[in-house]
Order: sequence, then structure tokens, then C-alpha cells
Amino acid sequence: IEPNKTTIYYSDKNLIKNFTKDKTLITGTIATGYIFVADTKLKQSIKKEFDADIVDMESAAIAQTAQRNNIPVIVIKTFQT
Repeated sequence: IEPNKTTIYYSDKNLIKNFTKDKTLITGTIATGYIFVADTKLKQSIKKEFDADIVDMESAAIAQTAQRNNIPVIVIKTFQT
């Protein structure tokens, strides 16, 4: 992984299929960064650049660790719009 380079991790398709049987769940894109994003302009910029639905600080670390250990992964978040 190179600093300042975008890295993309994907959730396991079978896990997504199993979890999205519950129609109250939706799928989307999570952008992960090293800062807490509260600024509206920064949120809009991240949304535009990465087509992200939400931003957090931990999902990439979870996905990266799972991928390195060949473990299927899915990240489930709750959030309020």
C-alpha cells in the first residue's frame, strides 16, 4: 500500500448476498480516512471524488486485515442521514 494512493477493498459477494436478504439493509460505498469528517464541504468533496455514501475511520483497516489473511469480509454500519 502506497501512501496517498487510493486503495479499494470489496466486501465478499456471498456475504453481501446473505445480508441483503433483509430488505431493510442497503449497500453502498464507504470512504475511510484518518480524520473525523464533520465539515459539510469536505463530506461533499469526498462524496464527489469517491462516490462514497458514508465516511468512517476504521472500515479499511478491517477490510485490509481480512484480505491479507484471506478472510471474507463485509462491513455493516448504521448511520443517520
